[in-house]
Amino acid sequence: GKTFDCLTEERVAWLKQQKVFFVATAAGAGRINLSPKGHVEDTFAVLSPTRVAYLDFMGSGAETAAHTASNSRITIMFVAFTGPPKIMRLHGHARVIRRDAAPEDLGAHFASFGFKGARSVVVVDVDRFSDSC
Repeated sequence: GKTFDCLTEERVAWLKQQKVFFVATAAGAGRINLSPKGHVEDTFAVLSPTRVAYLDFMGSGAETAAHTASNSRITIMFVAFTGPPKIMRLHGHARVIRRDAAPEDLGAHFASFGFKGARSVVVVDVDRFSDSC
């Protein structure tokens, strides 16, 4: 595997082609939470080469929000289910912004989908990217 400092246009294009991604968080004690997330093209946004965001939906537990309140560490993992094998992980620190408190410029990244069913936006400052095949 390789590590790199930021997302390039090529890496962003690959991320956007995936249909699902996974988010892992943990509080200081207790269980690790691992959640699948779908609709990448509508619910995941690259804000800068080192910052991403995704919509967190109602209907599941609020584990990510609870965990990031006490420990902001997060890992997002994308997996290629078609084409050549590839896994990309984004390691960083997250903050959760309630949808009604999200700045307009952040909401604009999800304009095609809106906030339908979204509880919040999770913004991640990524400090390590890694991939493997």
